[in-house]
Amino acid sequence: MDKVKQQHRILWIDTAKAIGMFFIVLGHFFPPYISAWIYTFNVPLFFFISGFLGKKEENWNVFWHKNINGLVIPFFLLSILINVPWLITHIVDGHNLILWILGVIFGFHSIDGINGCLNMWFVYCLFLVKILFQFTSSNTRYSVLLVLVCLCGMNFYHQNELHLRWSVSNVLYAYPYFIFGYYFKQKNLMRIVSKNICSWYWNLPIALVSLFSGIIARFNGIAYTYEGGVGKSLVIMMLCSVINILFMIRLSFAFQYIREYYVCIISKGSILILAFHLVLVYPMGRLIGHFLKMYPVIESLAFAISSLCICVVFIPVIHFVHNHLPILMGRR
Repeated sequence: MDKVKQQHRILWIDTAKAIGMFFIVLGHFFPPYISAWIYTFNVPLFFFISGFLGKKEENWNVFWHKNINGLVIPFFLLSILINVPWLITHIVDGHNLILWILGVIFGFHSIDGINGCLNMWFVYCLFLVKILFQFTSSNTRYSVLLVLVCLCGMNFYHQNELHLRWSVSNVLYAYPYFIFGYYFKQKNLMRIVSKNICSWYWNLPIALVSLFSGIIARFNGIAYTYEGGVGKSLVIMMLCSVINILFMIRLSFAFQYIREYYVCIISKGSILILAFHLVLVYPMGRLIGHFLKMYPVIESLAFAISSLCICVVFIPVIHFVHNHLPILMGRR
């Protein structure tokens, strides 16, 4: 990676993205006891970070150029690549092939069991959120009004148990976190979250609050973000999300200088890990489950170690793609 570019990066942001990606991977192992806790923040954290880094572009030409290269092109290329095994086995099935094409174009994770864009739903959803932000960011009242509309929409979505697995409907879920991140930066709230960063007097109660939110989350159920899920209660899910996002931000600020070079690589290549990590998660998960299912605590620890290893394994892959196929990473 370019050392000069690395110097201009926000280290705690890179650390937060690396931590978030670790929990994305770990979440797909569904470790016993902590899955519900993980799903309160692993995806919301990335929408929050995107909002923190968000800014209204000076004109729409700049916006389209930046986001088509950074999000749209990688979305379509990676959506095709992660579906290659499925396409090989379904290429002769015209009906399923058409459903897959429609699923990718319109941002469906899957349709009636037929693959769509799968994990790339996040990128599709983020692009739509950025379009909304470009319209509303010049007026705080518009942003607040749209957040309220999203919360009402999420409540309606949840009450009617829609679970569409659709990037468009997931904007209701994503936009409030994006705006949270944006105003977190605008109001300089980082100075509060990072206060007394090395003090156990502060860190212990903050960690206990996060732990308590994990207990609550277990009763609330797993919030499957790809289908706009919130568990049993929208209020509980949002409360736990905010608590744990802030906790992860504090952790990221505290540990931002540890292995910063490698953390930067994982951060820049997070879209690749998002796209391909399940190739490793599924076989490793079955293997670990076969031997350790009767020992859930040890099984969870094995899943955590495996998740860390998966992130590390991607470092040379990210290096290669960054140098030879940067279009897949949005030329980051």
